[in-house]
Amino acid sequence: MKSLVNFLYRVKSRKERFARRFPGEEILYASGSKGIRRKREIPVRIGPAWAFARRSVLILSTGRLVAGNWNIPLETIRAARLLRISGLFGSAGMILSVETNSGEYYQFGLMHHKTLLEQTALPLEQEDAKLQFSLLLFGIRLAATAYLAYIVLRTWL
Repeated sequence: MKSLVNFLYRVKSRKERFARRFPGEEILYASGSKGIRRKREIPVRIGPAWAFARRSVLILSTGRLVAGNWNIPLETIRAARLLRISGLFGSAGMILSVETNSGEYYQFGLMHHKTLLEQTALPLEQEDAKLQFSLLLFGIRLAATAYLAYIVLRTWL
């Protein structure tokens, strides 16, 4: 799955572009991600914000965190938390939550990858977490599942 995500997000070419732009920095982690930015801290939850989240390659280097045109120098990061999300068949992914000194809050949805867990340039507070679901999203999923069941039953019966 990681290979497919990296292919779809063109991670290799993004890493090459980053290396040309910041030649003195070592890339520690790069992967496709979904990201949201807010002016206040937000709880980690599944909801409408993620439907419209920025899709980009998240690159962590020895000097910065970059996702698209978001460029966050590591020295401006006040706190970083990595939430490991468990799924039915093991690790479902991770959410990197970052707070900057200027009061901006970022969340990046990522696939599970040990490289991010093992790096030391960005000190991470790590914890296991469960996602909170929004009632709106739950209702949409319930309606979609019921409609799909209706179609299947109507077709086969």
